[in-house]
This record gives sequence, C-alpha cells and structure tokens, in this order.
Amino acid sequence: SSGINAEYGGRMEGVAYHGGDLNSGLNLILEKEEDCREKCLDSEKCVAYSWVHDSSAGTWFQTCWLKEEGYTVETNSAVSSGYIKDLSCNGDSGNDDGDDEGKDDGKDDGDDEGKDGEEECSYVADDDYCYHGSDLVDGRTQPQDTREECEERCDDDWRCVAYSWVDNEDLKSTEWWHSCWLKEEGYEKKEEANCASGYRKCEKKDDDDDGKDDDDDGDDDDDDGDDDDDDGD
Repeated sequence: SSGINAEYGGRMEGVAYHGGDLNSGLNLILEKEEDCREKCLDSEKCVAYSWVHDSSAGTWFQTCWLKEEGYTVETNSAVSSGYIKDLSCNGDSGNDDGDDEGKDDGKDDGDDEGKDGEEECSYVADDDYCYHGSDLVDGRTQPQDTREECEERCDDDWRCVAYSWVDNEDLKSTEWWHSCWLKEEGYEKKEEANCASGYRKCEKKDDDDDGKDDDDDGDDDDDDGDDDDDDGD
C-alpha cells in the first residue's frame, strides 16, 4: 500500500547509502537496478536503496539494499543509489516519525491534481561564491561540463537547495575541475573566484497575489557553522 503514496525521487550514480538497512542485500540479488527500485517502492518503510552494479565487487555484485531513514551518503563508484518521494504530504498524521524533512514547502493544497500555480522555483546565481559544508555528494565524483548541468542535477534531487560548480582554469588539471557539489540546508557561503554557485528560491503563486513570500530560503547568511570542508580548494 505504500506504493500508492510514493514515487521515485531520483538517482545517484557512484554513491552508496550506508546504514538504515531494512534487509541484507546479500539475500536480495537482482539483475537490474530498476528491480531494486521497485522493491523499495513496494516496501512500506523503504525511503531509499543502493544497488551494486560493478561485477568486480564479488559477492556484493547485484545486491540490493533497502533503506529506512538514518542512512549516510558515501562515494562508491561500484554502487548506484536512489531515493523515494513520499506523496502523502500531511495525511496519516501520526505515521511519519519526523521524516518530513524534505517536505516543508507548503504542499497543503489538498488533492489538487492541477498543481499549476502552487509554487514556482528558480535558481538565483551567486557568482564568485563557493558554498562549503552540507554536501549531498562529493562533487569530484560527478563532474558536469556546464554550470547549467550542475544546476539540473540539483533540481533533480528534492533535498538539494543549492549547488557550487568549480570552473577555475587554474584547477583544470585537478580533480576539482568542473566538480559539481549539491547542498542541503546549512552550508556556508564564502567569496571565492573558484566557483559559480546558485541557490533555489521558491515563491508561492497564488492567483490573488497573497502569497508572494520574498523570504529567501536558500540564502544562508545566518549560518553559524564554520565548516572547513573545502569543496573547491
């Protein structure tokens, strides 16, 4: 029954989810990643999966690991992972133990199927700034040729609120060149010529013009974290 209120959220190549296991993947060998994804969608508790595609992984090859909340994200070139979007929004009040984290954007207009006009999101360019910390991925593992492609990767991941793309010519021969760093809330903004960055800004689109929130969700100037995670250094 969970499949009714869930849909596929997105996929991450070269990333493994650790912890939060609902099963031992060694007991669930599946030939295709799509089959692993379907298993997750069919499971009431599953919010994400990791599937090992690299045949050199031995016993781990084609294992499918189903995940509940609490997993961590790590770089692993042998693995593809994906996550599920919960569509139940504010239904079933008591059933979601605090897994509303990715769902805080006022989706309480009931069951309107024409979701036109609910909310419009766009990216605000932040040139010559790098965002540090709160990484969803190691940007070096998934370089993108253009800033637009990096922005699209962020747009495809519901957890992503901002990105930094490294385009400094001096870094061309390094692993940092064109690295694309996806960010969740809590990153720190630093002025650096290495990066082209951007953050997601969403506005409610009400016909009667009530809902023009000018609050920048993605502008984390009140960030108190002094992380020294050097993304593009």
